[in-house]
Amino acid sequence: MAIVKVITANNVEIEYEVAGIGDRAIATLIDWVIMFAYFFICFRIINSNPSLKYGLSFMIQLLIYLPVFLYHLICEMFLEGQSFGKKIMQIRVVMMDAGRPAFVNYFLRWIITPVEFSFGGAGVVALISVAANGKGQRLADMAAGTTVIRLKPKTNIQEAVFAPKINPDYVVQFPEAINLTDRDLTLIKQVRRQIYRKSYEDANYFAEKTKDSICAKLGIQSDLDGISFIDTILKDNQYQVIERG
Repeated sequence: MAIVKVITANNVEIEYEVAGIGDRAIATLIDWVIMFAYFFICFRIINSNPSLKYGLSFMIQLLIYLPVFLYHLICEMFLEGQSFGKKIMQIRVVMMDAGRPAFVNYFLRWIITPVEFSFGGAGVVALISVAANGKGQRLADMAAGTTVIRLKPKTNIQEAVFAPKINPDYVVQFPEAINLTDRDLTLIKQVRRQIYRKSYEDANYFAEKTKDSICAKLGIQSDLDGISFIDTILKDNQYQVIERG
């Protein structure tokens, strides 16, 4: 599986798996189903009612159908690089140079996609470019400087060994950990996996940068070293989620 490195706003380098062709194809299929369903429902409502069919101007009807054509652009802009299909498959559009995609990046992906899919039929060119590129980029991604990553890495032995264990008598040290979002937790877990791949000195630096970021976000302080803090904050979050669940 190809890997891309993304540097967070706190200058922490994280490695992500590039989303595979299968994940992207299923996400695209889900999106097509959603778009078709919206179009079909609107079409049936308008055409089954003469007062709507002949009473609505062309411009009004165009506005009703417009979300179908702007679907990917709107979703990726307001869902932080995800469409509903990408959310279900847990993949996301990110910048290759580590920044957050801007409107122009999403716009380039959106405007080039129809052109890309018009060649070769059924997105063959897109599939070939993703497979051959090595960075998970189709032509629209290359133009926009983006790629698509997996947010949830495949479970591996290392992750199982280092997964935090919680006993029933566990005492939460940082109640604020429950306020971490799914995206925060994904990032922290990615950092945690990277820590165990680095030398002692690099691991400590890596962990301390992450600790500072978490403390600033949650408005807390801690005397724990970076690695211990990360383990604790993950346990605190997991324990509170289980308790509330």
